Amino acid sequence: MPQTIHILFKDARRNWAYIAVVLAFTAMLTVLTPKWVPVYSRETQNLDRLVDILDILLPVAWWFTIAHLIHGEALVGDRQFWVTRPYSWKSLLAAKFLFCVVFLLAPHLVSDWIVLAVDGFSPQSMIPGLLWRQCSLFGVPMLPALVLAAVTRNMRQFALVSLALVIAFAGLTEVEALHPSNAIATALANGADLKWRGTIWYAGGAMALLLWLYARRRTGAARAILAAVLVWGLVESAWAPPAIAWAAQKQPAPAEHPEIAVVFAPQRGGLGMFGASGVKDKVQVDIPIELTGRGRDLLDVEMASVSILPEHGAAWSSAWNWYTHASKRRGKDWIEMGLEPRVFQRLNGGPVKVRAVFGVVLYETETTTRFAPVGGWTDVPGFGKIAIRSSSGYFSWLLWWRAPLREPQRRFIYTVHDADSGVVYRGEHSGDYPPTVTTASIRPEAFFASSHERVPLEMEKPLSKNARCEFTVERPIALIRRDLEIPNIRLGDYKAGDADRMMR
Repeated sequence: MPQTIHILFKDARRNWAYIAVVLAFTAMLTVLTPKWVPVYSRETQNLDRLVDILDILLPVAWWFTIAHLIHGEALVGDRQFWVTRPYSWKSLLAAKFLFCVVFLLAPHLVSDWIVLAVDGFSPQSMIPGLLWRQCSLFGVPMLPALVLAAVTRNMRQFALVSLALVIAFAGLTEVEALHPSNAIATALANGADLKWRGTIWYAGGAMALLLWLYARRRTGAARAILAAVLVWGLVESAWAPPAIAWAAQKQPAPAEHPEIAVVFAPQRGGLGMFGASGVKDKVQVDIPIELTGRGRDLLDVEMASVSILPEHGAAWSSAWNWYTHASKRRGKDWIEMGLEPRVFQRLNGGPVKVRAVFGVVLYETETTTRFAPVGGWTDVPGFGKIAIRSSSGYFSWLLWWRAPLREPQRRFIYTVHDADSGVVYRGEHSGDYPPTVTTASIRPEAFFASSHERVPLEMEKPLSKNARCEFTVERPIALIRRDLEIPNIRLGDYKAGDADRMMR
């Protein structure tokens, strides 16, 4: 322990300039973050942009501070002064970790505390969450910097490798975008604990590699491992995610929540003349469906895959993508398919059978809060704060909401009944599903503005004082699979943009 403290004091003296930059950025964010708002305007855009820039500069300052810290006793090479001194690798690594805690995480913890208090939250009641947040900040932005600094010789090499990783990550993101996915469909195929498994593998692997590096100083082998992991990530991202396979045998009756079903709703007909989304070079087909067994506000549905089997010719099938998914239009649910014109012409030659697999997330109501259309912030137990604020442009008002420490793990739905105009407004936020396990964001709270739909569809008006506002928070309790088979239908009857031809 004395050796660890000795190394810590030596590192503090050597890195004082980096520490000063980190503290300056942290202090600026502490002062400016409570003034940031989620809707840019002429009055706030300069401050908002400055806060957004600082959100990037602070992690960059962390990275270069860590690199300078590690390079003080570099692992690359065999002529370092500390190798011949009685330095224990355990004391050395512990000192580096302690430096990150004292000079990087502790100031940020104080900043989080102040920002939450200024925004009207009670940080003393969130101590476990605040500590877990610092752990996630260490794991996500800082741990990669520690590993990269340990396998690089100097700051120049670290900067070049970091730039290459940024470019690789941007490329990986672009490649993954070629295979769009949906959180519910992905969880149905791979399990709802996918994020937990990925986080455990990442954190455990990075820590094991770092411990091995300091114990054995095998930097060449560590570089090879990191390169292999990067290549594997690029290859995996380029590989299309597997679709849910159709079972050849009949699916057994679901044991969990059998009362919930996805059913065909032919009585509703098609979307009509105004249902098309306007996607070019696609024929949009929307088949009406309904969710039964629970209130619709307690269910979140997404189609994982769909197959169309004509009487003659090859079947057509698709996994989830931007053109083929479950949609909600005009307050109703649909199987929405964007088909190539030639595919539509072939499948529309006669009756077809449609098979679809859905993932349904079941929610239960946690709390319901009524609030005024005018006034200050309203506390929502277990969620955060909400308020209605006037807006410009398409919406005359928006719902502003704050959630401390992380993105909401709950879904929320808000409705506004304006007695004077007779208009009903409704908006929702699906939350984060499956729930995340990290809270690695620079700001200690999520702060956004949510839009809404209105019925009837008329010009939006400012809310009157007689409006009744209700905010409901729901938590997910189950993810279930539902299969739907629709025999003997004609796709042309559900072509969006055509008149309703179903009622015969």
